[in-house]
Amino acid sequence: MGHWHRILWLSLLVLSCNKAFYGDYFPLKEGKWWKYEKEGRVLRIEVRSEQDSIYQVLFGDEFREFVKLRDAVLEKKEIRFFHEGDVYNAGTCTFTFLRLPLMDEDRWKEEISLNVGYPPVPFTLERESQIMWVGEFNGYNDVYMLVITERESLPSSTEERHDTLYLAPDVGIVEFNGWGLTEWGD
Repeated sequence: MGHWHRILWLSLLVLSCNKAFYGDYFPLKEGKWWKYEKEGRVLRIEVRSEQDSIYQVLFGDEFREFVKLRDAVLEKKEIRFFHEGDVYNAGTCTFTFLRLPLMDEDRWKEEISLNVGYPPVPFTLERESQIMWVGEFNGYNDVYMLVITERESLPSSTEERHDTLYLAPDVGIVEFNGWGLTEWGD
């Protein structure tokens, strides 16, 4: 009997090592909004409309569309870029914003590569995402941190963007930080 107790205890210990919370860490509801101020800059994020689990969200002055599924939140993103003075529209791409349920140290990478326009301009967008369990943060419990790194590569430049979001259950984004860097080639 004592042997079974040890096995049961060890199984519970192993299963509890990787926390998975099923709360709604990105509650999309029409009219919901978040506002962040950092170093004199203000970012307002607002859910504008909802149609069948598709949500239009305004991140500052940039519209983004999210699709909420049972096992993920997807982000639909318009791909536009400038190259040698011209504007290129590469269309809409879909990326995984969150995988559900949230799991500590969950990582995923997505990439698109296209040739756009004539003559064709090669364009690559790489997106790496990582979830980390934080625990208590700014008075909220069971908080996760989502770090997204995006790299857009063109023959003439590489742009890198880093976004960090802190997500609390049934609240959503409790803090947002983002910055970008552009390197110009020859």
